[in-house]
Amino acid sequence: MSDQHPVLYSTYQWLVPEQFNIAQASLQRWAANAAEGRRIAIHHEGPQGERSDWSYRQLADVSNRLANGLRKMGTQKGDRVAVVMSQRPEAIAACLAVLGVGAVLVPLSAQLGTDGLALRLRDAEARSIIADGTAAPELATIMEQCPSVQQLIGLEFQNDHTLSWRTLQAREPADFQPVSTLAEDPAILLYTAGTTGAPKGVLHAHRVLIGVLPAFVAAQNWYPKPGDLFWSPVDWTTASGLLHGLLAVLYFGRTLVTTAQPARGADALRLLSRHPITNALLLPGDLALMHEAEQAGASIENIRLRALCVTGDVFSPALQEWAATTLGTAPNEI
Repeated sequence: MSDQHPVLYSTYQWLVPEQFNIAQASLQRWAANAAEGRRIAIHHEGPQGERSDWSYRQLADVSNRLANGLRKMGTQKGDRVAVVMSQRPEAIAACLAVLGVGAVLVPLSAQLGTDGLALRLRDAEARSIIADGTAAPELATIMEQCPSVQQLIGLEFQNDHTLSWRTLQAREPADFQPVSTLAEDPAILLYTAGTTGAPKGVLHAHRVLIGVLPAFVAAQNWYPKPGDLFWSPVDWTTASGLLHGLLAVLYFGRTLVTTAQPARGADALRLLSRHPITNALLLPGDLALMHEAEQAGASIENIRLRALCVTGDVFSPALQEWAATTLGTAPNEI
């Protein structure tokens, strides 16, 4: 293949519209079309292996009801709203509802514990929290430590501080028009891990999604192609998992596989065999665990990957070679 870099570099232009909203681009425009709205957005496997499919219309209905609830609760453009949930369809709906009302999404992991969550919530000056049962044990204490938090929406748990997710879903309409936002308006506040000091918040505008799409498309071997099915165990509280995975796939109106617990090692190989997954995003550690599982006898039959992107730390040439020969595609790094 001839080197096309000089041509691509010299002719490339950023096309960033003045107005842009991630929720509109990644959900609402698909759900508004009858045919596109029926397309499957998510194949989900629950904690017991139970499966459910969510269409773009179903995802929008849940997200819209939540967005209407947030609006009635007084959520304003620019308010910070934290989402502390496992990798589940409701978490996707929550993230897009926050973005749709023009608020700033603060995705956080329940694994941070009470102190880690409270530190980030105070720094973000979060106004509201949307959480599921994974975060429930810490939330009573966290609410006491975070005076800015005024509302808590809870899925699958209830306490004196909580507005029930199911109650909100039952009482709110499914019609919603996203707030008009500029491409430069703040959209997502992501925190670093804090492994080398205090965690730092990085504020991204709505235009960040436009910025990552070229890298996503190239790293996934010119995504999307007909029949592409995406999966990644990378957490949606990170830039890689959220921007180079979840939101990029939804932007193109395609389908992704999600699991309640991140599939790793032998579980990841079984997942790749159960579903016709063509595109994946992994951390080097994920790839190493898959290699170890295969060496221990895990089956690699029926794997249909056409593109594999690895993000994060550098990984060994031996692991790259194993992926290319065993999984059928050479990894691309971002």
